[in-house]
Amino acid sequence: MIKLYQDREWLYQKYIVEELLLSKIAELCKLKHIEIIYYWLNKYDIKVYRQKYHEEKKIRVKCDLPGCNKFTERFPCEIGKHTFCCREHYILYLNVGKNNTNWKGGKRIDNFGYIKLWINKDNPFYPMANKPHNEIREHRLVMAKHLGRCLESWEQVHHKNGIKTDNRIKNLELMENIGHSFLHRENTALKKEIKELRELLSNQQQKEVITCQR
Repeated sequence: MIKLYQDREWLYQKYIVEELLLSKIAELCKLKHIEIIYYWLNKYDIKVYRQKYHEEKKIRVKCDLPGCNKFTERFPCEIGKHTFCCREHYILYLNVGKNNTNWKGGKRIDNFGYIKLWINKDNPFYPMANKPHNEIREHRLVMAKHLGRCLESWEQVHHKNGIKTDNRIKNLELMENIGHSFLHRENTALKKEIKELRELLSNQQQKEVITCQR
């Protein structure tokens, strides 16, 4: 099916006879880029008035990426649902929050077993988020909300029962880096000692069973 801008007579009528701007023709064809119209004009050897082409009126619009205050110029026909100042911001927008195809409600479990939440830049606890994915561990956010302030980098939140996904405030304890590391080392050593005692007890019980059988 031939589209309007692929019809030489129609294109000639609109551009040469009616003297419509490329942006207006693109709008009639429901196109976002005037370069497509420019391409077909050249293909049909329809003279493109360079001065007229460069005088197309552009509109200053703000980049749609949250936090970006840059403005860019766009032809009216190019202004669609979103406008970005550069391709990098467009790609970043597609991978942030609900725009990401892997969006699962903004919550996931990381490689260390902690629950991570996606957080918006308007959130008062955003300074605690890991950039550029804007994520924060849930137990730190729960403690920050409980205290009513952002946590410092040297402040750690400890799970009392050792379950990393149990983020109830009564299961959380605020500690310093040094104290938290020491506690985990102590717990690791204690678990190792308990394991060795259980193995020793198990071996002792097996020896007693063998002795009784004899």
